[in-house]
Amino acid sequence: MLAAGLLFCGVVLRLVLGSSVLNQIMPYATEGGFWFEKIHPGTFLIVLSAVAALLRSNGLSKFVHAMYTRSARVLIFLVVLALLTLHSAIFQGLSGLAYLLDTLIAPALAVAVLSVSPPWLSQQLCRLIVGFVILNSVVAVGEYVLQMHLLPESFIPGFADFDSSDFRSRAFLDHPLNNALITVTVLPFAIASAGTIIQRAAKGFVLLCALLAFGARAATVTGLVAILIMSVRGVWAQLKRGRSEWLIVGLITAMAFVTILSLIIAITDLGARIFNNAYLDTSAMARFDLFRVFDYLSTSDVLFGIGFDRLQLILLRDKTLPIIENFWVGYVIQFGLVWAVPLAASIIYFLFPSKSHTPMVTLSFLLVASTNNSLATKTPALLICAILIYSAIHVGLSHKRPASVSGRVVRRPNKFASPSPR
Repeated sequence: MLAAGLLFCGVVLRLVLGSSVLNQIMPYATEGGFWFEKIHPGTFLIVLSAVAALLRSNGLSKFVHAMYTRSARVLIFLVVLALLTLHSAIFQGLSGLAYLLDTLIAPALAVAVLSVSPPWLSQQLCRLIVGFVILNSVVAVGEYVLQMHLLPESFIPGFADFDSSDFRSRAFLDHPLNNALITVTVLPFAIASAGTIIQRAAKGFVLLCALLAFGARAATVTGLVAILIMSVRGVWAQLKRGRSEWLIVGLITAMAFVTILSLIIAITDLGARIFNNAYLDTSAMARFDLFRVFDYLSTSDVLFGIGFDRLQLILLRDKTLPIIENFWVGYVIQFGLVWAVPLAASIIYFLFPSKSHTPMVTLSFLLVASTNNSLATKTPALLICAILIYSAIHVGLSHKRPASVSGRVVRRPNKFASPSPR
């Protein structure tokens, strides 16, 4: 119970306390301060939960065996991260360790704790995450309508400044692009969660409106495609069961959805950014200009990396270089190809469980993440994605209420879940 409580509290803090809030309390994402001030308080609790789970398992070997039996992918991911952390500390200093802990190690440890915890913990965390992101989306829409931010503005390292003439909501999760990545990750799970068709459609609509308020083009398009695929699959499944009325329901829903969304795009700044900037504005060009940073690197630098500090010096020396708007490229520059390739492979393997329908969710997450620098900054995005995917496979997030047979609860399979989970 101690490990479960620590993990739950850690995830709550990672959601509620963003960089902009922590920067008002301590130099979390700014210069100066002690090493422990660079690590998120929620990450400390997640690490402690892993320690508590380890002690409860009566030995490292039993803990590793239980974790391997439930989810071998997280064990492989943890091994790669442990070796990368050791290499980074020895050859590049301690400057990047806080990032590794907050963004990459915390998600792996969280899933490791879930793998040896009762199913109710995964269910509660999923409800917490989906509920918070919906609340965050409501706040984002409210910010856009009122044209004012709820939280004070704070510099967030790793993200490019956006055009001040285009208002973009920030809500609780800092930068608009970070918000968009997390929102588009939660979108499929919110649609598949408990509730009636109208309730789930309302959740999806709110999340889509939030993506528009964040001004995230790639995330909005990805979210639309995800909803389209899920809707087509749902209607087709009903038609295969002989329920022909679902064809009419699907057509009416699609027409209403497209009409309302077209109106929203037409009256928001996002439509202007898509149609009036010849598709290649400053934000889009930054995705191409970032490759000029390789002019400053030698072959050895590309192979073994230059670390976070030297990358910042290069960006400060050449003001024409944009922020590295692609976390894959950022990994190559900081860690080198020798480490970036196994790290990327382990992330993809970690997020692509076999025998399940979650690859669509993972593809959405990685596609949107590849269009910005969110995963190269301190963010709970990977933590949220990992918890939702693990829970969907091993616990199930069915939108139907469990049936009761002779006083016993019988869980129906979920479309996200594996047919035969390990």
